[in-house]
Amino acid sequence: LEFSGNGDRYVVNTVAASGRFVVTGDIIAKEDFTGYLYHSKTCGVGAVQARGLVNNATGNSDTWAFRINAKDGTGTANWIIGAHGLSGSRHFWTNGSRPVEIRPFDSGFTISANVGNNADITFNTTGADGNPYTITIGDGTKGHFDRTGALTVIGAGKVLVNAVNSLSGAVTVSDTATLAINPGKTMTTGTISVANGAMLEVAQSGTVDIGGDLTLKEGAVLSFNYSSRSVPPRLNLNGKTLT
Repeated sequence: LEFSGNGDRYVVNTVAASGRFVVTGDIIAKEDFTGYLYHSKTCGVGAVQARGLVNNATGNSDTWAFRINAKDGTGTANWIIGAHGLSGSRHFWTNGSRPVEIRPFDSGFTISANVGNNADITFNTTGADGNPYTITIGDGTKGHFDRTGALTVIGAGKVLVNAVNSLSGAVTVSDTATLAINPGKTMTTGTISVANGAMLEVAQSGTVDIGGDLTLKEGAVLSFNYSSRSVPPRLNLNGKTLT
């Protein structure tokens, strides 16, 4: 599903409650697209499903042409994303008054474009098919969060942080989900709270720096994954509080 030309566009006008608008391929803001592309004009609790989201609107002076929120209404903009993930030469925008939930379709995926602004985002790591998957932030070269909103990780899968994020909002890990952070990468300068049954993981040997206070609820798990015998995995609290 490709969008070009000038003016606001909507992937779908209205997503009905518990409905689903399915695109079997990618949703693409093409190079000559100069408007804003929204999840929908209004939404309830339905979802838009696609193999991937691509923002290539290089003809637009606004690098944030692809808005992953609905333009109007108060419902959460639900996305079900396949293996192609979020990519492209431009960024993705989240409006602060429109929360977003992103979950996998039938595989893990990578966010290799920047995601900005201040909406609250939930990553549901249990796919639409009921299986747990990994959502990776950053492909090692590009892709990160540059925003102030809260981020919540739920479900039975994992969010793997492979980028230095400029995220100042609180991060909460719930259910049996895992927040895994690679050495040299950071999630947030805000607080991180890990609930009963959830996990915070140092994903490889090396040091992970925590920018804000860390709270491990009773029953939460803190995991250290050795990828090298000679270099231990470490968690650096930088003088912050661990409770």
